[in-house]
Amino acid sequence: MFGCWRRSREWWGTVQERIFEPFFTTKEKGRGTGLGLATISASSSRATAASSCTANLGGVRPSIYLPRVDAPLDPIAETISVQPAQQKTGTILLVEDDDAVRRMVRVVLERAGYRVLEASNGPAAIECGAREPGPIAVVLTDVIMPRMSGKELADRLVATRPTLRVLYASGYTDSSVVHDGMLDEGVNFLQKPITAASLLSKLDEILG
Repeated sequence: MFGCWRRSREWWGTVQERIFEPFFTTKEKGRGTGLGLATISASSSRATAASSCTANLGGVRPSIYLPRVDAPLDPIAETISVQPAQQKTGTILLVEDDDAVRRMVRVVLERAGYRVLEASNGPAAIECGAREPGPIAVVLTDVIMPRMSGKELADRLVATRPTLRVLYASGYTDSSVVHDGMLDEGVNFLQKPITAASLLSKLDEILG
């Protein structure tokens, strides 16, 4: 019993050293991306907060420590819907494995005037592209997805549609995914969480 407990403690110590490292995961291949806690750590740092993880018999518990603010809070600003200066045209292939994020992005794109094709993973996106007879202006894809990465998906789509433009999105920074070999330097990239304004502005930039 003591030996098992000791080995568990040693295993947790090793994991704890890397737990906030991008793309580190203890799950089997294809079951995890290793970006969840890394995103929490990066977001906490940007908010001048601290994060930590502790383990007990009940599991692992991440904690975020936000700085205390004594000053009164500013009034909550009303939500402003982004109204594009003119209606957009063109077809966007949206590839995102998070259903809620995909629905939100689709609403933004369709309200702006784009026609949207959507898929929840790489293989489904390839099938969707094969069925589409007309031109696709941009594929907007998450970087890390189950079954196929965004980079692999984009390479396969561009091979059959040379004029297709690619816009990647990720919860982690572009420098991190480039550093870890997930993307090439200089690609079109949006960091999550994506706002309507940043998305439409980036598409204007890509489509000229």
